[in-house]
Amino acid sequence: MAWKNKHSKLLEDEKVLDWYNACRRTSVLNADVSLRNLGLFCERMDTTPGRILEMADTGELRQVFREYMKIMEDQKMAGSYIVKYKTALNSWIRHNDIPFRIEDKIHDSDKFRTVFHEKVPSQSELLSIIRNASKRGRIAISLMAFSGMRPESIGDYEGTDGIRLGDIEGLNFKTLEFEKSPAIITVRDNLSKTRDEYFTLIGDEGITYIREYLNDRQKEGEKFNKDTPLIRFRWGKDTKRDVPRTLLITREIRDAMRKAGFDDMRPYVLRRYFASALSIGEMRGYITHEWRQFIMGHKGDMEAHYVNAKGNLNDEIKQVVRDSYERCLDLLESSPKARTDSSKVYYEAMIDSIEITKGITLTPEDRTRLMGLDFSAFKEELKKIADGSVTDVKGEEIDPEESARIDRIALSKTINGSRQKVISLNFIEAYINEGFEFINAIPGDKAIVRLP
Repeated sequence: MAWKNKHSKLLEDEKVLDWYNACRRTSVLNADVSLRNLGLFCERMDTTPGRILEMADTGELRQVFREYMKIMEDQKMAGSYIVKYKTALNSWIRHNDIPFRIEDKIHDSDKFRTVFHEKVPSQSELLSIIRNASKRGRIAISLMAFSGMRPESIGDYEGTDGIRLGDIEGLNFKTLEFEKSPAIITVRDNLSKTRDEYFTLIGDEGITYIREYLNDRQKEGEKFNKDTPLIRFRWGKDTKRDVPRTLLITREIRDAMRKAGFDDMRPYVLRRYFASALSIGEMRGYITHEWRQFIMGHKGDMEAHYVNAKGNLNDEIKQVVRDSYERCLDLLESSPKARTDSSKVYYEAMIDSIEITKGITLTPEDRTRLMGLDFSAFKEELKKIADGSVTDVKGEEIDPEESARIDRIALSKTINGSRQKVISLNFIEAYINEGFEFINAIPGDKAIVRLP
């Protein structure tokens, strides 16, 4: 285990140790969680791992687990929390070849309340978090918010490996200059949740934070090479660990969030921030769904497996992904300067978003007028447009069936672009009848649909 806890005494039982080691071969984190849940169940139900096997063999465990479920439910524990005990017990029983399985359904076991109600930070809120972070914390925040990396990839659970300088393409270890921006960062297979190697990218803002942090370390006399950790763990003179554990990575981020005044925000929301920005980018045609999945470290479908296989990722394909990601940077980066430099693109993207979400088409004259406003006046005008009724170019109410038919014809001709569309929830039935698939509901009484 990464550290000793009170349930490690269970490992004195050879059967438990054998089960724990088998779980570790798949995931060290899951092995520790399973051991803890087995220990807590034994503690709360006044039993032992051996006694659990005996009750499973006789079928008595079924009723005992139901009693445990009742205790957890009375304590207002979420179904997604209770189901972890069911998983751990079934794993322990299955490992010992006993033909018994807890089959009880647990209410809302697939609903994660914290995530469901969690608000994704805005770009200005992200900037506030970054400003309250240490230089090391800024890199961790950037890798999650701008590159979509999981904290376990930045520094693994046991602190044995993490992102190293050799994983950053085009970084000069002496001058700390980057050959290209956005820079490609490889997430090796042992750091990937899916155990498939992939790459993601990081733009100018994240590169700036990396350069500042490495420059400080260089001034202290540190020499860099391809095996040097991007984020260095320093603890005493004789420590053998050079990479911070996942727990320390998330602690750095959480501390910055608390200093910025976000008391309930979780570090993992930064990955949701990245996913949300790329989702908007996909709807605007900046990036394809396949490459969006790829740089988030998802497996994707079979077609994506063939297209994105490691052997296919030549320089030409990498450049395509780089260009797609760069178009999304205005949605990702928090720096006011980065957004000012691309204010024209930002204005156009906001106008496009209003047209899509409200189902309207502005005249060229109206677009030109809006583009010429200062930011304050631009926001005010856009708010007036957004608060108006859903109309077409002539100011008449749009017929949902007609809108769905037109969009089906238009999107059916799309070959390489996105076939998704944001519509009003009131239009759902018409779009489904026209052959669209419902993808997800989003804030503001809107929904994402997709033409297969």
